Amino acid sequence: MSLSANHTDPLQRLRMRTTDRLAVVTVMGGGVGAVCGGFLGGQLSGRQYLAERAHRLPTTVQGWFFYQKWKNYRVILGAMRGATKPGPSSKLRSRRTSHRHGRIAYNQAA
Repeated sequence: MSLSANHTDPLQRLRMRTTDRLAVVTVMGGGVGAVCGGFLGGQLSGRQYLAERAHRLPTTVQGWFFYQKWKNYRVILGAMRGATKPGPSSKLRSRRTSHRHGRIAYNQAA
């Protein structure tokens, strides 16, 4: 493999040193994870809000206004929680969480 005039170091790729590349990949990976987690967390919060209030949906225009207003608040909070939560979503994890006294405990949220 020949080296061009611009590249003197064979380990240098994308015109960046290894430490710089590692920092960029780490930050970009964290950003992509935060965006995906925020999206999934917001969706989950919106569906949970609907499920919790499905038995008493609003009937007036003012009632629907406040329903959507509070749903938006809950979706934003759920998205922030999902964006900052470490690891994969709870829906992607195994349902079995631990063995206690010979019985299998299942996660109620999943």
